[in-house]
Amino acid sequence: MADVPAPRPTRPGRRDPGGGPITRQRVLACALEIIDRDGIEGLSMRRLGKALGRDPMALYRHAPSKAALLDALAESVLEQLEVDIGDVDWATQLREVARGFRRLALAHPQMVPLLVTRPLSTPLGLRPLGTLRPLEDTLTLLTRAGFTGADALHVYRAFFGFLYGHVLNDCKSSSNDPTNPTTYSVSDCTAYRSATSPCCGASRRCWRRTTGPPNSNAASTSSSRV
Repeated sequence: MADVPAPRPTRPGRRDPGGGPITRQRVLACALEIIDRDGIEGLSMRRLGKALGRDPMALYRHAPSKAALLDALAESVLEQLEVDIGDVDWATQLREVARGFRRLALAHPQMVPLLVTRPLSTPLGLRPLGTLRPLEDTLTLLTRAGFTGADALHVYRAFFGFLYGHVLNDCKSSSNDPTNPTTYSVSDCTAYRSATSPCCGASRRCWRRTTGPPNSNAASTSSSRV
């Protein structure tokens, strides 16, 4: 009877992969662990391969580049942001969305610069589909409430522009605290301003002139509180 080959030992310094296949979900989960611990700059395909116990070249079938990996990470986190398109109180729902985004930021503070700047710096047609879902759901929420398509888009830009700016401002303040392990560079805020500046002026004008959906007096009253 032929000898059964002995299992190949795990290389020193590598995590035992448990014999399971390397899936996209495992790759993203491990990459997120590295970023949560060491920041975005601490992530590399080599370090990711070492953490998974695999040759880094084997990971390129799941992410062809580090840029693609970062896009996938942003998508996987933003997929957790829920927008209830059936909520009849659009202003209250936007507040819930803001709270949900803040919870994600607190859960993954090292991901905040990526969540805020990467979608904005990527052309709309090239963004991962998961990063577009909050946009689609928010527009659906607003158009169902009676906003025109154009006004809904301006409100979306004003709302998320304020939300992203507020979170990044908190990040910048936190980075000045030597006891805070999360660090952010000034370039993160600069990238955000560069990406949002073309639309912010038009969004603010629309926000000021919008008193609420034309078919909802109740929503009109609540719109000033958003």
